[in-house]
Amino acid sequence: MILIKEKLVKNKMELPIELKSELESRININELKELSENTKNLSEKYRKDSGNSKRLLTTDKEASAYSLFRMPVSKALEYTFNLKNADEIHTLLDIGAGTGAASWAASKLLNLNNIICLERETAMLNLGKDLAKYSNEECLKKSEWLKRDLVEEKLKEEADLVIVSY
Repeated sequence: MILIKEKLVKNKMELPIELKSELESRININELKELSENTKNLSEKYRKDSGNSKRLLTTDKEASAYSLFRMPVSKALEYTFNLKNADEIHTLLDIGAGTGAASWAASKLLNLNNIICLERETAMLNLGKDLAKYSNEECLKKSEWLKRDLVEEKLKEEADLVIVSY
């Protein structure tokens, strides 16, 4: 879809083809205006209400909008892994995983054998878990997705690499 391509070219980041294809298949051309509006509203919510324990994303349509505009994170991780010995990283804990963007990027850059994704919002968790099935990376396909509210719960999970977005 042109919309995704323009956003990625602008950010100079590429999504894995299997993820891009799956995201594009979820878009109805008639919903592009609504997706754009949801993206604008989400950006505003994140600017105003992040860190206040408010639920910022609660619907499947908001999750889809988020996935289209926030998933390309691989360049940032690629730079980070160039600074550290990536051979020592085999497990990943993705806190606030959302759609799994960081997990997708890490699974392409590292030799991971275990990924755990923690997410508070049900719509995001469901979308991320579903998208992971389309990965060519076995560790992402078998990733464990857990509903966690980090404000309310203490974490028990551990990993070689912990990613916390936003």
